[in-house]
Amino acid sequence: MNAPIKQPADARKVIILGAGASRADGAPLQAGLIPEFANIIHQRGISGTLRPADQDLCDFFQKFWGANIKSVDWDDETYPTFEEALGLLELANARGEFFKGFGSLPHRTPLAHKIHAHLIGLIATVLDHTLQGINRHHDTLAHSLGQLGWFGKTSFISLNYDLLIDNALRRELEVEPDYAIVFHSVTEALGGGTDTWEPPLLKLHGSLNWLYCPTCNAMDLFPGAKIVARLAHDAPNLVCQTCKEPRLPIVIPPTFFKVMSNFYLQQIWKRAEDILRQADHLIFCGYSFPDADLHFKYLLKRTEINRVSNQDSPSQLPLSEFPSEEEYQPEHLEVFIVNEHAGKTSEARQAEGDRYRRFFRDKANIHWTKLTFEDLAADPTTYADPANWI
Repeated sequence: MNAPIKQPADARKVIILGAGASRADGAPLQAGLIPEFANIIHQRGISGTLRPADQDLCDFFQKFWGANIKSVDWDDETYPTFEEALGLLELANARGEFFKGFGSLPHRTPLAHKIHAHLIGLIATVLDHTLQGINRHHDTLAHSLGQLGWFGKTSFISLNYDLLIDNALRRELEVEPDYAIVFHSVTEALGGGTDTWEPPLLKLHGSLNWLYCPTCNAMDLFPGAKIVARLAHDAPNLVCQTCKEPRLPIVIPPTFFKVMSNFYLQQIWKRAEDILRQADHLIFCGYSFPDADLHFKYLLKRTEINRVSNQDSPSQLPLSEFPSEEEYQPEHLEVFIVNEHAGKTSEARQAEGDRYRRFFRDKANIHWTKLTFEDLAADPTTYADPANWI
């Protein structure tokens, strides 16, 4: 196998973090969100009085899916995927329809809308519960990158809501990541805050440490704090400090019906497009390229097709001055997949590889590695070693 076209120390690198990267530090995958929620309910004591939001969710899973979270055999129940649970509600809302028992009179909030909000809160609750310890592998990655002196040419795109990479970067560099948006206020939840920002960390689907005020159209940052988990059960005490109106989480769930209309998310996606278009190496970590991420695939395809060399784009030249095919070539882009983990089957590996190879245009520049996220964190140079490619 040939060496990378550009050596990693010189390459503009984008590390793309999927759910598998967070799983290495204890976060559940999408399929484990609802079972883990059931586990949390039972740990709190099912005989006690449930919080109203939790009771609504238990009723929803029972009525919609026949899954009894309150059962003593809750771990033997068959739960829907999170995408199914939320996606059906979003589709009904888009069609202006209701499921029986989940509508309301005109002056009241439909139960389906409440359940939708509770499901977003479920994500925050589960991640807050499962990620209480040290972010060992994310911390290792940040430290390794610092030791190599790579931060100047490394950006991060996270498809996760958790704060694993956020906190790892702020601990290693003692600065806040550059989220590509201007916050109305920075509420320092853990002490030691700073107004210095780097490196780029673009969280395309939102983050658990952001709250948005739709009245002021302002975003507030809570460094190091999973504030959305608190919002799920303490909303009255988390109103906007300026207008005293309710604030909302920015958490875009993993469904086909993603809503990307938020002004701040649009800024993040635009910055991501600019960075991806200039990148030499895309390093996918713990990301299986799922079909539901069509918005992200659209972004990747735009940046792949729209990459050009330093010369003028042919579309802006007179026809008589069009360069030949040999003269006009896009800059090289190489894709590296770091997605191995214990127990992974050859069938799953083949299916994921097929999705990547089907999507990207330059098949020879797609490199599937033997590496886990833990391997990459310990030594980031390994992704570019052909000896580690399959």
